[in-house]
Amino acid sequence: MQEMKIFNNLDLQKRLINEFGLSLRQAQKTIKTYPIPYINESLGIIKHKIHQKLIKNIPAYTLTVLKNDFYPTLTDKQKLSILPSAKGDEREKCTNEN
Repeated sequence: MQEMKIFNNLDLQKRLINEFGLSLRQAQKTIKTYPIPYINESLGIIKHKIHQKLIKNIPAYTLTVLKNDFYPTLTDKQKLSILPSAKGDEREKCTNEN
């Protein structure tokens, strides 16, 4: 299972570098910082915008989208369930709000 995760992370790292212009360091930090489903979902939306020729600086836009959650399609509960660093208080707050 661990080997599959590493393989998938390497594929994602290559995709971030080759398709979205991130540096190796930026790609590695992105994979460590954000949940893989969130990255993949965001990249799909970004790629669509690239094809529409709406983005001039693809690496900067990609990092900004990921950092600022421009496309919040996941609910707070879903995000908290895949973020290992979420604290109990945050989980409880989101559960009570939704």
